[in-house]
Amino acid sequence: MANGQALVADAKWLRTTLVGANIAVLTSSSADELSREDPQWGHGAFTTIVLEALSSRADANRNGLISISELTGYLTRHVPGLTNGAQHPDIKTNFDGDVFVAGL
Repeated sequence: MANGQALVADAKWLRTTLVGANIAVLTSSSADELSREDPQWGHGAFTTIVLEALSSRADANRNGLISISELTGYLTRHVPGLTNGAQHPDIKTNFDGDVFVAGL
């Protein structure tokens, strides 16, 4: 909320609702953590790292594409680092293949 109060979110409900083929659910933090924000980032920690990842930093094999596994790996490595271990994204993927985004 804008006043700094924690919001109650039910990520388990979201994951259960979205179960199916080719679905990814990425939440900014686990159920028992707060999503961190800092004015110096200009965003929350999760958004900061997503934007960083999509700027081609998550393209581990340097093929010009960012796979869902490269993206989720980057998020799980860098969000905790930015927040000194206080925030860990919760990521559930269910893919038959892989999804790619073009690196910017």
